[in-house]
Amino acid sequence: ISKEMAQQLVEFVSGETGYNMIVCDTSGVIIGDKARERFGVRHEGAARIMSGKLDSIAITREEAERSNGKMREGYNIVIKVDGERIGTFGIGGPLETVKPIAKIAAAVIAARLKETRQLDLIREVAGEISRSIEQTAVAIQNIYTGSEELSAASTAVTEAVIVAVDVAPSASVTR
Repeated sequence: ISKEMAQQLVEFVSGETGYNMIVCDTSGVIIGDKARERFGVRHEGAARIMSGKLDSIAITREEAERSNGKMREGYNIVIKVDGERIGTFGIGGPLETVKPIAKIAAAVIAARLKETRQLDLIREVAGEISRSIEQTAVAIQNIYTGSEELSAASTAVTEAVIVAVDVAPSASVTR
């Protein structure tokens, strides 16, 4: 996930919902932050999710209160594309409200990334086809040039034979 894409998605979803949220990369580092205050900070919950031990973490209001401000009530979920863990999406707020939002946001991010990967693949294949067509055109031009040269050489040989026949004295056959 690029930082730009992560921030755009965070701003869009937070603008629609009003909740604080983050997107983390594969190492659990925050790359998208609604508050724009924690870029580059390692989020422990996201790091645990990215380790593969779990797919989501829910922090209840009670757990947040017991943490003395170290945690906030909310939900963090893995973002997967084709089975590959590519980041996490986290949203703070009442669990019953933010959990479905997080699931939808993670699915939207995954779909967008999958689409981006497919477009990149299409561009790559189109580039290969274009290069192949260019190589084919060069080969055809070389064949055409070679056939013109062969035709010219054949004409020259034919003319030389005609001249040689005209110039050579008639030989008589004796037995």
